Amino acid sequence: MTVDSTKRRLAAALKKCTETTPLNKITIEMIAETAQVTRNTFHYHFSDLHYLLAWTLDNDVIVELEPYTKLSRWQDGYRRMLDYVALNRHFCLQCFRSLDRQLLEDFLVSVARQMVQGVVRDAAVSVDEEVEAAIMDFYGGAIVMQLVQWLATGLQDDQEVLYHRAEIGLDGAIENAIRQATKSE
Repeated sequence: MTVDSTKRRLAAALKKCTETTPLNKITIEMIAETAQVTRNTFHYHFSDLHYLLAWTLDNDVIVELEPYTKLSRWQDGYRRMLDYVALNRHFCLQCFRSLDRQLLEDFLVSVARQMVQGVVRDAAVSVDEEVEAAIMDFYGGAIVMQLVQWLATGLQDDQEVLYHRAEIGLDGAIENAIRQATKSE
């Protein structure tokens, strides 16, 4: 078994455990047993559950986000984020309701900022770094806040409703922000 496949197996075990057990009650033993590996195997790959959680979030979405960082594709990236949360409902809700909530929020911020940065770079040949950072923070923050509110309500709203709201607020807005910033220079 390769290192990557073992890590993926442990990540899958973590997600499976969150279906029945709160994140703060999950133990390394539970994950190792579910993944059918030894505790030592777990510790060979991760020092603790927090690192497994961070690796899982990073590898589940961030790695796959690159195709969605184009101006014409931000909607697909946002849809991918919504799909991830919906498909991993228990896992994301457990993270959201746990002491590791900040890790989930940091992950969402990272994903949203990356997506917005790709859109900004695709929309403009060159943009001042300060302007790029301001746009990433503002629009990335808006995306994350919508996801956080969705998690806070237990994913009650339909994904299409969230998608439509984001499209209303963001479609054309990033390009307009770039135009406004370059106009004032």
